[in-house]
Amino acid sequence: MAEAATAPAAAAGSSMAAHYDSHMLFSQQFMIQQRVEDLRQELINEFTNQKQYMQHMNGCIRRIAIQPVVRPVNRVGGERFDAVGGQTVPPKLQKYVKNLYLLWKEYEFGLDGKKPAREFTTYERGQNKCSYSKRKVFWDIVEKLIQRGYTSDTAIDHIYLVYGMKKSNTQILDAMRKDKMQKNDRL
Repeated sequence: MAEAATAPAAAAGSSMAAHYDSHMLFSQQFMIQQRVEDLRQELINEFTNQKQYMQHMNGCIRRIAIQPVVRPVNRVGGERFDAVGGQTVPPKLQKYVKNLYLLWKEYEFGLDGKKPAREFTTYERGQNKCSYSKRKVFWDIVEKLIQRGYTSDTAIDHIYLVYGMKKSNTQILDAMRKDKMQKNDRL
């Protein structure tokens, strides 16, 4: 009989142990779920921080990209020398320039190792009088647009839109000179 009395007690004890074990397992599962959720939140925060950092870097790169390129200048006493023979390179504008972007580059930085037109002295401007005076109208307008907040490339794009993409440089420069003489501000 004693055995019969211990059997229900043992069954009740094992039932209690099983209930306690299942309660412990559910508790551990809940703690693991909370930890997973905490890790998920940490990852979201890290991705947000990374995204902000990348946006900041992209902004810096864009700002650097729109700045004009600074190149080394080989000058001794204000004169530019040819890197090969040491001969002075006479300041001269290119005879034919393909597009307005190169025309601006010639003014700002010079082409083919020549002195930038921006830095020409009065004497040097006189040596290139015809070309310089025709191009000066364009250079002045681009500088004016840059002061308004355009970049040099967007200013040139705007000029192409106003004067025509299919026109030659000469036609555009002539139209700009005509507008300047008539005091017609199309830009």
